[in-house]
Amino acid sequence: MTLKDKVYDYVSRQDRRRSIFIPEFDETIYFTPVNVLEMEKIMTLSGGGASSKDFHLWTIIEKAEDSEGKKIFSIEDKPILEKMDWAIISRISNEIQRIEPYAETKKNSPITPS
Repeated sequence: MTLKDKVYDYVSRQDRRRSIFIPEFDETIYFTPVNVLEMEKIMTLSGGGASSKDFHLWTIIEKAEDSEGKKIFSIEDKPILEKMDWAIISRISNEIQRIEPYAETKKNSPITPS
């Protein structure tokens, strides 16, 4: 399998979906890792990332899904999200944005030998 084949395979896999449990609401948020196009959109919506608050809020608005894969929040929800505890907002956004260390990616990848 070529590198190109592996990239196509990786991007098409459904098992990339992850979740974070939010104990304050006894709920789970689902998401897929942020891809390059989504990062560009989040950066644009947040004014180039100039505002940490907006960057985190747009990450959640763009990526947070329910168990069925439907977006949880929309632009209309931004004012209420702005009133949320910073610790909750940053925890959710940071988990969505989390970059897995290379060693973990290699170890956990079904297409890359350990």
